[in-house]
Amino acid sequence: MSLTGVWVGTDGSTTHITEIVNDTSRTIYWTSSSSIQGSQFANEFTGYYLPNAANLGGTGILIGNWNDVPLPNIGLSNSGTLWISVSQDENTMDQFGASETYGTVRWIRQ
Repeated sequence: MSLTGVWVGTDGSTTHITEIVNDTSRTIYWTSSSSIQGSQFANEFTGYYLPNAANLGGTGILIGNWNDVPLPNIGLSNSGTLWISVSQDENTMDQFGASETYGTVRWIRQ
């Protein structure tokens, strides 16, 4: 199964994931955004999906780096590393570590 698709965060954000599989790795790219008043942001993520990693009862771990994308009148310029547990059915993801505060803690596949 692929993580490619649209995911909605429990904070109201929308994340568009693209997974590229090659012989030795599964690379993940995403763009994520929210237009909810008081919680507006946009960011990009690049990382790797380790589908058989032992973790929190899920099927794998997603590890990567994110960077805010500048938006008009919103001065966010944060970045960091995320560690995300992927459920066995690959339909939910839960953040279990972050080098910097990242608002979304759970994503649900749409």
